[in-house]
Amino acid sequence: MTRVFSKNSIIISSVFIALTVSVTAFAKYNSSSTAISCWGDSMTSGTAKGVSIPYPRALQKLALKNLDVRSVKNYGIEGMTSTQIASKFGAKPPLLTLTEGLIPAEGDANINSTEFSNLSSKSNYGKLKYTGTLAGIQGTLSVSWNPTEPEKAGVTAFKRDSPGKVLPVGNAIPFIIDQEKWKRNVIVIWSGRNDILSQFSNETIIANIDFMVKSIGANEKFVVLGVTDASFEPPDSQGYQQILSLNKNLSDKYSGHWIDIRNVLVKSYNSSLSLDVEAFNTGKIAPSLLIDGLHLNDSGNKIVSEAVYDFIKGKNW
Repeated sequence: MTRVFSKNSIIISSVFIALTVSVTAFAKYNSSSTAISCWGDSMTSGTAKGVSIPYPRALQKLALKNLDVRSVKNYGIEGMTSTQIASKFGAKPPLLTLTEGLIPAEGDANINSTEFSNLSSKSNYGKLKYTGTLAGIQGTLSVSWNPTEPEKAGVTAFKRDSPGKVLPVGNAIPFIIDQEKWKRNVIVIWSGRNDILSQFSNETIIANIDFMVKSIGANEKFVVLGVTDASFEPPDSQGYQQILSLNKNLSDKYSGHWIDIRNVLVKSYNSSLSLDVEAFNTGKIAPSLLIDGLHLNDSGNKIVSEAVYDFIKGKNW
């Protein structure tokens, strides 16, 4: 008996198969444990002038191209140090001292002192806002930019979500950021570039990354990226040598959760460009991948996204 298939039946079958694949992919990836959250400074945020596709956005495009419908979140903020990134992550709570020593029944409670991290940025982001709890009260911490002393925060205040009783508090009260939105995500940490510029120690950077890793508990789905050097840091400079030492320590500490992204970028030079070849021969990142000598251009960010995605898929996360 000869079976005859109509054109319509073939179309319907194709649509059914496509829908089945899409539903399966959606079910697999649309959860907090498969979403990808990217944490860092301007290397992650992609806010440097001339960058149009930060690596998290390129990562999202790459995932969709592979029928991977999970969301990719960009939590990078330009100008943040590793301490500020760890605090924003909820791993190193800032300790706040209130101007009047109490949380009012409603309205702002002004902050006059912050220990550990001021949750600000030395770049002008206007006002940054964080949700969490202070002395057990749910609310929002608002942190303004300080134009005269960018390393410090501007006006900082806590506002409770709902009116309540006046609550007297002591000094150095931890502000606890709620990590539930990202604690079970696949987490990408790219932290420390601004610490190098500020001449902070490798021990500080490693400790802050470790705070982040420990704060997610049993979640083993995390990856740490190596810090990259800038064109103004020659191989014999203190900054370049510190980066090499830092990356070696990070690779040893997070073996199995580590991407030597600096080395990946160094090897991604264009052999037809003399300046790229010169950079490669001295162990530097190719100028053709940089937009200002420090930040990656879209081509560089694409390389980072590919390395991160290959790593995540290789882990079957």
